[in-house]
Amino acid sequence: MWVKTPEGAQKQLAQYIQQVDDQVNEELEQDLKDNIALQMKNLQDSLKTQEVVAQEQKDLRIRQIQEALQYANQAQVTKPQIQQTQDVTQDTMFLWERSAGVDD
Repeated sequence: MWVKTPEGAQKQLAQYIQQVDDQVNEELEQDLKDNIALQMKNLQDSLKTQEVVAQEQKDLRIRQIQEALQYANQAQVTKPQIQQTQDVTQDTMFLWERSAGVDD
């Protein structure tokens, strides 16, 4: 399609620029939607993983406390002998388990 006047050429150029602009906007909008959806999925997966790890740590801590209570009952311990439970770290419990030969 050939344009015969400068005004017609200017109008055709403006239409072409608008078409390109619209197409770029649509592509950018879709890219943004895709990126947001991917980020949401990644965050949801990360949250699920963190929830699983937190539950595993909680379960481990409960097993450790139950085992310590069992040993305390067997030894007829009624008062803390070494330190308060809140002072015992996960690392300390891990070392105690390993030194006692306890396996998960």
